[in-house]
Amino acid sequence: MGMNTSMARVNGFILSVGLLLVSVGISHQSIPSFSENFSPSSYISETIHSAIQTIDDECQDNNSQTAGAQKLYSPCISSQQELIPSVNLKFRLDKIQIGLIQSFAVQSNKVFLSGNYGLAILDLAKQETFVKRFRNTPIGVDNESNMWYLIEKSGSVFRWDGLRTIEYSKENGWILPAKFFTPPLPTFHPSFLADGKNIWLATSNDVRFFNGSRWRIFTATEIGIKLPYKSGVESVFTISRNPSTGNVWVAACFWQGNQWIGGSSPLQFDGKTWQRTEFPIENICVTNMTIINDGNVLVTTPDSLWEYNGQRWVEGTPLYTNVLSNNTTFRFGPMWTDKDGNQWLLGQIINPNGMVEQHVLYQRKNQNLIKITSFNGLLPPQIFFTPTASVFAFTEKQLFHITPSGTVLFSEQYFDLVAQDENGCIWLISDTKTRPVLWQLVEKP
Repeated sequence: MGMNTSMARVNGFILSVGLLLVSVGISHQSIPSFSENFSPSSYISETIHSAIQTIDDECQDNNSQTAGAQKLYSPCISSQQELIPSVNLKFRLDKIQIGLIQSFAVQSNKVFLSGNYGLAILDLAKQETFVKRFRNTPIGVDNESNMWYLIEKSGSVFRWDGLRTIEYSKENGWILPAKFFTPPLPTFHPSFLADGKNIWLATSNDVRFFNGSRWRIFTATEIGIKLPYKSGVESVFTISRNPSTGNVWVAACFWQGNQWIGGSSPLQFDGKTWQRTEFPIENICVTNMTIINDGNVLVTTPDSLWEYNGQRWVEGTPLYTNVLSNNTTFRFGPMWTDKDGNQWLLGQIINPNGMVEQHVLYQRKNQNLIKITSFNGLLPPQIFFTPTASVFAFTEKQLFHITPSGTVLFSEQYFDLVAQDENGCIWLISDTKTRPVLWQLVEKP
């Protein structure tokens, strides 16, 4: 299936502008709202044109207010500058003083923003925003809408809900500093798993569990993983949870520069003890791990796919040999699961110079890998499945719609960040370096 870069018609989808508007220097405030009752047009560009006109009308209403009713921050933009029939509408979010927005999450109608100098929680339902300005390392958002983060040179972990910050230190079970390492081979697997009030966290050298009030650290030795402890060698722990049994699976991969040099076979925790499953290969490097519908465990290494059926590990049939040429090599990248429980895997074709030539997307059905499409570019695409079973790919700062007839460019707008909420809705942020804008992909019946 080749890449078709023609502009996709809306066909039931529109890009909706998010209501993220805040003031300067105010930690807690209301977000001005505006009407979203515009009719979607046949093309995205016409939809955006209609949205701009709605905002322009709101601007005129705002300007007619008395001084006493003046809003802290106006959402208005100049129609003379922005009335362009294309997907380039810009809503000013630069007033959120958290530095460059680097990542975000959306949950329970709240947007959680992480910048290089602060955090922000935007409550879309209450039209409020909360800002916390400081350097930090965000690690996740729990099911109670708390942001968890670390502070450099602090041995504690912190939880923030927008109003209150709670510190968890040695007295609360956080007895060791946490370390994280980003592997050279992209995986997109989560290291922060929220389960009700409980949290499982995988760091570079241990696994941590939060029971709602206290942390418990499982060291690599306690789990049964032997760390290399060599100069220049970094480790990455991969974690997954079986929703049916509650058992947690953990494996590791060791990296020296851009090369993996070993790892550990997967182990599972039943709530009491860690149990090793003997892998056919020693020092295996596990890069992705997920629990599939029947309870089996599916893992990838950089160059192989394996499934555990409760008794033994079985290697998947390699179907990528026909795509290799000119001394290229194949590497398994990220893995996702769609609404029907099928896994989608991304493969990378790498040339002799170590550069990625192509990304190949496969769908796994009945233990067979079926090639869906391919992408060019150095960065791997991120795959998303919506509640209506639509498939989208975010790559090279653009959004593509993967259909049975081909892969089409969904929007000419360039985006910097993408996230998906608990309901399957896709959110995007554009122009993070200048005037950030939040977009939502809305599916219409």
